[in-house]
Amino acid sequence: RTLDLLELMSDRVAPVISGHLAALLGEIDRLRKALSEAADQVAELDDVNAQLHHQIAAQRSTAKQLLARVAELETLKP
Repeated sequence: RTLDLLELMSDRVAPVISGHLAALLGEIDRLRKALSEAADQVAELDDVNAQLHHQIAAQRSTAKQLLARVAELETLKP
């Protein structure tokens, strides 16, 4: 009798568990996709950040050269 009840419960519970499991697996897939997309965005932003740092370094170099030239010209004033 107990085994019959367990089998009956198993028959009724299995589809419910399967449904929940399918939903969980779907959510896992959705989260993996979102994580992958976020990682792609981070990589793109890292590239942009590196480009901006390069531009800033170039502008600093130009500014230093201009300041040095201004200082040089100031020494030529009468």
